[in-house]
Amino acid sequence: MSITQMQREELLSFNDGNPFIITQKDNSDGNEKFGVLVFVRTISSPKPEYTSSIPLLLSFSPAFPIEPATIQLDQCQFFHPNFTDDGYWVDAELRNEESLFEFLMRLVRVLQYKDINVKHIANRNAMAWYNSHKNTDLFPTDAINYSAKPRISIHKINENAQADRIQLIQIGAIHYE
Repeated sequence: MSITQMQREELLSFNDGNPFIITQKDNSDGNEKFGVLVFVRTISSPKPEYTSSIPLLLSFSPAFPIEPATIQLDQCQFFHPNFTDDGYWVDAELRNEESLFEFLMRLVRVLQYKDINVKHIANRNAMAWYNSHKNTDLFPTDAINYSAKPRISIHKINENAQADRIQLIQIGAIHYE
């Protein structure tokens, strides 16, 4: 099944760097891949050292959404409890009725150390380090609150309406933290 054309277009519409830029990658292995460059301040090592951009590879198998997407670091270092030593995010499943944008915004909060999923710990050293420092001014690593975009759908007003008359109905709301 893989992702739909609408989902592909949604992903590729994120190109302003606020907080990410998404580009299409080589799909020759049958998986649909996207480069995701995330612009948030995060910890790259336990010293702590910081980075302000994280290159990731987002991959969808042909069995998506039955098989979850994968998100992996793309040639960079990162120190986080929810990422494996080889760079995979272990909480990369879409949650119930979560849009791709909401999924990516959850990833941003993870990168900012605002959300740590204690049920999906992949790096025990990073978790122990986080627990020993979580009540310090190190967290969150980036104070910017990125808001979800409103979800919009287009519907005909009724069957007798002119073809070009539509009504915009806002499904979701902008989320402020």
